[in-house]
Amino acid sequence: MQVDLKLAYPSLPPDADELATTAALWRYAVNKKFPDGLPRMELRFWARIEDELDRKVSPIEISVDQWKFLRGAMEATQWPVPWARHAVILLNAMDEIERSL
Repeated sequence: MQVDLKLAYPSLPPDADELATTAALWRYAVNKKFPDGLPRMELRFWARIEDELDRKVSPIEISVDQWKFLRGAMEATQWPVPWARHAVILLNAMDEIERSL
């Protein structure tokens, strides 16, 4: 499945863009859900997702299982208050994709 990383985030810092913001939010969520590290299967999912993120292109291609992994991390995370607007934009975009599965 293809996932667009270019979302309409409000007021990004000058040194960030939409792709970097989406990648940062996903990385934060995965780190928060798995503070002690990733189990084997999740490790493989995340490594492939990071390979896609590092290409710095949008959309990226991920599997449904990788999507479920990301979705689970996003849903399990508590977000820093200053990131609320950005996290909501990404969560809403992910909700839209989820409805199409």
